[in-house]
Amino acid sequence: MRWLCACLVPIALLVWALNPKPNLIVCSVNAEESAACAILKNILFSQKEFQSKGVLDANRNGVGEYGYASQLVSAGLLSKAFAKTNDQGCVELYGYYFWFYLPSAQSAWLSEHAGAMRGLKPCASQAEMSWGVLAWPSDYGNSAKIAFYIRENGDLFQSKGQSTLSCATQDGPRTPR
Repeated sequence: MRWLCACLVPIALLVWALNPKPNLIVCSVNAEESAACAILKNILFSQKEFQSKGVLDANRNGVGEYGYASQLVSAGLLSKAFAKTNDQGCVELYGYYFWFYLPSAQSAWLSEHAGAMRGLKPCASQAEMSWGVLAWPSDYGNSAKIAFYIRENGDLFQSKGQSTLSCATQDGPRTPR
């Protein structure tokens, strides 16, 4: 056993000497992608609590709706960091843009910012059942390379290579089925 260690340690040192720096880009990308996934899970639980407590019941039918980031922050269910949006309505955290979507009466996804700009509101009866959050790298390739989408049932989708997404996107994603 001693001879095995005596052989493996020099080999490991030789490998390290030839490549002394770990792949720091991969490490940082993975850390930001992991942070984005953790944030999306937090949003999932915040949305479930917001809806189950009936914090918002626009149609007054006794069933709560899901909410936008600003509503979740106001209810104390999300960090105040989500209240800080840029001029397109995106929340930027840990190298990702986060955009919240609720269904509109026209069966399209509606972001809070786009709804305000167009004078539209979510459809209360549909917002009782569904929501989505899109997270994409704020600096593709440097901050991360994977875009994520989570929906009300906890399904988390990922898409590699979405470098063309921008915060200026006004219409929401189609819900993958």
